[in-house]
Amino acid sequence: RGEVPLVTATRVYVTDRRGVRAYALPSGRMASRLDAPARAHIVSPSPDGRHFALATFGTPDHFFLVDTATGDVRPIEDPVIDLIGWLAHDRLAMRTRQDLVILDMGLRVRHRVRGFTADNSIVAGSRILSVDGRALQALEPGARSPRRAGRIPRNTWLIAPLH
Repeated sequence: RGEVPLVTATRVYVTDRRGVRAYALPSGRMASRLDAPARAHIVSPSPDGRHFALATFGTPDHFFLVDTATGDVRPIEDPVIDLIGWLAHDRLAMRTRQDLVILDMGLRVRHRVRGFTADNSIVAGSRILSVDGRALQALEPGARSPRRAGRIPRNTWLIAPLH
């Protein structure tokens, strides 16, 4: 019972009022449980599994960083409006109203791209792909701004990169 915000090749993540449970696939056995903020609708595990970035419903949504070893839950204080994803095991990309910020596990800003107002973004390897109007953009590691990568049909949303 609960919401299923994420399914990967090896895990199903279920959230409810008690926290987050991860079930192993294909067995369906519970692999882990975290007493995290209630009713998370976004669960994004770091590549090494040591942290989760979570978003819970609210006005605005509330974002948290969870240490899976200790269960420590820390709110992300910046006025975040979108969780983009993990660029590395210790770098989390998030969008504020005007900027893209890359946070470390101490929740310190390690990189900021000013004026980043893309409608939709995803992590694709070490790049961030985004949609801004009818343009597909690519932000390379360390770049100060995204470069235009092509045109796309109106109302296109990025879902996941193909590997």
